[in-house]
Amino acid sequence: MSITKYYRTCYTGAVEMYFSTFIPGLGEVVTQQLTKALKRYTVQLTLDGLVVYQSNDGPDIVKKLSFLNNSFLLLGAFKGKSNKEVLNNLSGDKRWLEKVSSFVKGRKPKYRVIISKENQMVSVEKGLQNRLERTLETVKGLVIDRRKPDIEFWVLLRSEGYEFFGLRITKHPDYADVLEKGELRPELATLLCLLSDPNPNDVFLDPFAGFGAIPVARASLGLSKAILASDNDPQKVKYLSTKFQKLKLGLKAVQVDTTNLNNIKDSSINKIVTDPPWGSFQDIGNLAELYKGFLEEAARVLVPNGILVVLTGAKEVFEEAFKGTANTLTLENKYDILVSGKKAAIYYLVKKI
Repeated sequence: MSITKYYRTCYTGAVEMYFSTFIPGLGEVVTQQLTKALKRYTVQLTLDGLVVYQSNDGPDIVKKLSFLNNSFLLLGAFKGKSNKEVLNNLSGDKRWLEKVSSFVKGRKPKYRVIISKENQMVSVEKGLQNRLERTLETVKGLVIDRRKPDIEFWVLLRSEGYEFFGLRITKHPDYADVLEKGELRPELATLLCLLSDPNPNDVFLDPFAGFGAIPVARASLGLSKAILASDNDPQKVKYLSTKFQKLKLGLKAVQVDTTNLNNIKDSSINKIVTDPPWGSFQDIGNLAELYKGFLEEAARVLVPNGILVVLTGAKEVFEEAFKGTANTLTLENKYDILVSGKKAAIYYLVKKI
C-alpha cells in the first residue's frame, strides 16, 4: 500500500492504523513479535527503527507492547514534504480530527505538540505550530499545556523522506530518573528475551544479571519454569535481591563466578539471555578470558538446541572468544544495533545436538 493510500485509510475506522518506534537494527524481530501479539496485523511500511501497521486491536492493547519504544495512533502520513507543507496540510485537511475526538471523548486532557526531525526535537515557524494547536483545540475538551501534558501529538520527520503525524498512546517514565547507569532500557531487555523464543517450560538464566533488567523482563512475560539470576559482584547481588523483593517477582539472586557455574548441572538450562560487561565503564581485567570462560560454561549448561542470546559492545572480543566454542555452539544470527549511542551487537547462538 502506498503512503498516500494508508494516509487515507487511517480515516476509515475499519481498522486502526499505528506507527511505533523501536531500537534500530531489530526490525525483523519487531515485526515477528507484532505478528504474534496483534490480531490481523498488517505491516504497511518498515523503516530502520519505525514500523507503520494496521490492526484490529485498539490503542489499549498496542500501548502495552513492551518491546516497542513508543507507539502512536496514526493521524497522517506524507512523503517528500517540508515542515511547512506538513503543518499546513494538517491544519487544512482536518479529517483526522474525528480520530482525536473519539480518543479523548469524555475526557479533558491537556496536550502539547512535539516536532521531531531525525530523532531530535526541533522548532518550527511559530505561526505554523500555533495554527495546528488552534486546530486541535476545536476538539471538545482539549486544553494546551506545554509543560505537563496528559497526551502528546508528534510530527516525526524521517531522514528517508517520510513524515508522520500521530497521537502518542504510550507513556514512559524519564529513564534517566529510574534506571541505574548502564542498566538496559526495558524495551531492549524485553526484545532480548523475546528473541530467545520464550516457553513456559524454560529454565532461564542470566549470569550477568547486573541491575536485573533482563530477569525482570523475562518474569514480566510470564513464560518460564524457573528464572535464575546471578552476578559476580556482591553489591549487585544485594541490589538484585532488594529489587526482586520490591517487585514481588519471586526471583532469587545469587553470587556466582560466571566462568565457573559450578552450581548448575550440565545440560540443565534451556535459555540464556545476558548482557556481559563490555569493558566500557569499569576495569574488569582480561575481557577476552571472561568471555571465553563464560561461553565454555554456557555451552556446558545449555540443553541440546538450547538458545544463548548475548548483547555486547565488545564485538571483536566476543567473536574471537566464540571461536573456542564453535564446535558446541552455532552462531545463527547477529543484529548490529546502537545502545545509548554506542555500537553494539546481539548474538543469537544455539547449542549443537
